[in-house]
Amino acid sequence: MMKLEIIDNILDFEKLIPAWDKIYNALSLQPPFSVSDWNLTWWKHYGKDNQLFILTIYQDNELCGIAPLYIQQKNGIKTIKFLSSGESDYLDFLFLPEREKECLTFIFDYLFKQKNWDILDLTDIPEQSVLAQNYTELLSPLSTAGMTLLPDIICPYLQWEQSYDEFLKSKSSNFRYDLKRKLKRAKQLGEVSFRVIENMDDCISFAKIAEIYQKRWEKKATDSIIRSEIGQQFLEEMCKIWETKKYLKIPVMTINDKPVAFCLGFIEHNKFYYYIPSFDTEFVNISPGNLLIEFIVENFQNLGITELDFMKGEESYKLKWSSTFRTNYRLLVANNLIKSKLIYLSQLNYIKFKNIAKTSETLRWIRFDLLGKIKYLLKTISNSTLTHKN
Repeated sequence: MMKLEIIDNILDFEKLIPAWDKIYNALSLQPPFSVSDWNLTWWKHYGKDNQLFILTIYQDNELCGIAPLYIQQKNGIKTIKFLSSGESDYLDFLFLPEREKECLTFIFDYLFKQKNWDILDLTDIPEQSVLAQNYTELLSPLSTAGMTLLPDIICPYLQWEQSYDEFLKSKSSNFRYDLKRKLKRAKQLGEVSFRVIENMDDCISFAKIAEIYQKRWEKKATDSIIRSEIGQQFLEEMCKIWETKKYLKIPVMTINDKPVAFCLGFIEHNKFYYYIPSFDTEFVNISPGNLLIEFIVENFQNLGITELDFMKGEESYKLKWSSTFRTNYRLLVANNLIKSKLIYLSQLNYIKFKNIAKTSETLRWIRFDLLGKIKYLLKTISNSTLTHKN
């Protein structure tokens, strides 16, 4: 017999961790942001003013599924979201193999009997997810107010199907020449070195990583997790956890021992995740980010890595290295209430406008560059005023 239990407090969340890890470890394709440590740590930092809403599914007293959710109440709207939404690149439910549809049906049956939510807004669902592939079949019998699955963002990746030399031969002569030229120019500036950091006390501090990233994007309107104080605290704690579990792999390029490029990398299921990369803008002319990627591609096969996942975003530098990508989806579902349907229609139109804005050069410039410059100017004025007063 199947039953559902709700985890709505952090003490029960912590008690769930061993069982959560058991399911996660049984799923080789499960995204790394579904691991218990990531979600528990995220909740400790971001859970304030939100309601924990983890659904656990049992069959004959055996845990067979977890829906890692929370309820956000904002402007009178109650939205069900994945835990760590906004700070994660891939999110999904966790189910034992061959139990996915059964558990999803049970979860949605339960949710549509409840009135404590308005919108289900699940972001960054991988294309291979059972939820993404079967949402119509699962929800059509239940939803009368509206449901939509939208392609949200692409995620380039590079698989190791050949040696590094063979891979380079597959690229254009201009691509190969540019890498050699940039490395030569880098060496003219001083001693160039590449290394992989596996603990946060080695070579580069997290504060330095955040400083480099902030400087790189200070005039752009990005909402990266590392640009906020709470985000930095969360990531620093996660780096320590990854270090303990031997997941942490931070590739760093230095010139004369000065860090000029990095990414907060980690390894899970034989994949290297290229998370939150950046470089020192002082060295932009030598393309340190591309040189760091070259180091990763050339050396990480020796670590047993079979894939380099560039993660969310179709930035041009990623597409120079890889022509393969996966798509993340966003599932928006209204509860069967009049209020929910109105909210759903409003949200759907807003999301569609944002998707149009992603492909419009003018709208991208306004959102990304113009707003970033305005925020930077206001921050500069504010800092100048405080300095003058002191």
